Parts: sequence; C-alpha cells; structure tokens
Amino acid sequence: MSSHICGKAREGRDSVPSTLYVFWSLVFLCDSFFPQHSSSSVLSETVDFYDLVERDGLLYKKFTDVPFTGEVKGQTGRVKDGKREGEWVSYHKNGLLQSKGTYRNGKEEREYVSYHDNGQLWFKGTYRNGKREDLWKSYNRYGVKDELAGFYKNGEKVSD
Repeated sequence: MSSHICGKAREGRDSVPSTLYVFWSLVFLCDSFFPQHSSSSVLSETVDFYDLVERDGLLYKKFTDVPFTGEVKGQTGRVKDGKREGEWVSYHKNGLLQSKGTYRNGKEEREYVSYHDNGQLWFKGTYRNGKREDLWKSYNRYGVKDELAGFYKNGEKVSD
C-alpha cells in the first residue's frame, strides 16, 4: 500500500499521516494566524494591568471576548480565567507601596493593606470571601483615624 505525501510515494505503516500529526499541524496554524487565542500565549502571557478591562466581574484583554489568564504587571499579580488569584501588589506612581492583598477565585481573602501616596497607612483589615471582616483600621493621609475604621461582619460595619 502506498500514498503520495508531498509528491513522494511512501510504503508501509507510515502511508497515512497520523491523527496527532494532523492535530498538531492545525494547532500550529491556529497559533500562527490567531495569536490572541494561542494555546501557548494563554498559559504564559504577561500584560500591563491597564491593557485589561473588567466586564461582569471578569478581567479581559482589551478587544477580546476570552477571559484573561496570565501574569499582570503594573499591579503585580496573576489572573486565571478572568479572576484575580494569589497575592496582588500595586504601587503609586512615586514608587511607594499602594496596596497588598490576596485573592482567591477573584475575591479578596485574608489581610489587606492600602497606603496613601505619602506612605501613610490608609486601610488595614481582613477580607473573607470578598467581604470585610473583623477590625478594620482606616486613616486619612495625615494619620488621623477616619469614619471607615471599625468592626465589620459579613461586609457590614457593626461598630466603631
């Protein structure tokens, strides 16, 4: 049995191109012609935070309709299927720390801190399932405690 591939006759077991060969050839072609949906770029892409947009609670690269997965710079963090994951850190334009927090499945979790652009503590508290919990400290840019400070339960302020 013989077949003609690229104009040359081949004999025996290799006479029909393997399904895997055809599959990977198609994947290569798709990655070449449609890089925004590339199988390799989805796994390791890094974008600037300002190149992402939020729609319905998910992050997308501008001009796409596929939730983003990859690393983010500008605000250091990871995104998986459009949701923030793990530790996120952001900085003010002057280089000072702006905020630091942890996300799980797109919602804030654990301790969160935020600072004014002069380095003064702004907020410090704990999130549970995306809602404020327990004691939250809040200060204006001059270090004076403000009205947002207090004790929270399930995202609602219950006392000062």
